[in-house]
Amino acid sequence: MTYASLHRPPQSCTHCNYLSLQGFCNLPPQALAEMDALSMPVDYPSGSMLMRQGDPSEFVRILCHGRAKIYTTAPDGKVLLLKVVGSGAILGLLCTIKGIVPYQTTAEACEPCTVKAIRSKEFLDFLSRNHAACWHSFQELAEQTHALLLDARRLALSGSVAGRLAKLMLDWEATTSQSNGTRHFNIALTHLEIAETIGSTRETVTRTLGQFRRDGWIRTKGVSVEILRRDKMEGISI
Repeated sequence: MTYASLHRPPQSCTHCNYLSLQGFCNLPPQALAEMDALSMPVDYPSGSMLMRQGDPSEFVRILCHGRAKIYTTAPDGKVLLLKVVGSGAILGLLCTIKGIVPYQTTAEACEPCTVKAIRSKEFLDFLSRNHAACWHSFQELAEQTHALLLDARRLALSGSVAGRLAKLMLDWEATTSQSNGTRHFNIALTHLEIAETIGSTRETVTRTLGQFRRDGWIRTKGVSVEILRRDKMEGISI
């Protein structure tokens, strides 16, 4: 493994500026401290690979700060974008628990990211002696399975691109914290990548986002989005 940057001193999980209180960030203090002792902080610039499909799953990575897009690539080169994850996400968990098989997906930084990397064998040992961490692993795997079901449902059952796009944007909004009574989120994907996620085309995504703005359902400023008419978005999503 090549570490992208190790120029700053390690930051304690219990005093982290980016503590998300999600996933493994929500472990009891003693478990956090033990996990902290096993991990190594790594900074990745935007566009770099946090893990690559097909590589040996030698590390589990906990995303401390930033966002990453998760995708899988077919042998013919076709790419399927699965999701965008943020603080608190754990990468490589399934492959490690399944038996340290090669990574099945690629994680690419959408923006500068900080992760804590733990060797897979050490992580499995940590789970075996820490019930809280083991339980969080079960919860995380359940969340990943549920998310895959929702994605399949969105692609297979939603009759319109607008409905699939609305659901995707509602999901993104749900991962952001409220500020001054509003929720803003940044779109980390290009229109082409959004189209790949919802099974559409770049032109259709651009046209649909424009219609959402004209109808007053969303407000945009650069890559920042605020949903103004959640009721309308929910009404067409599945």
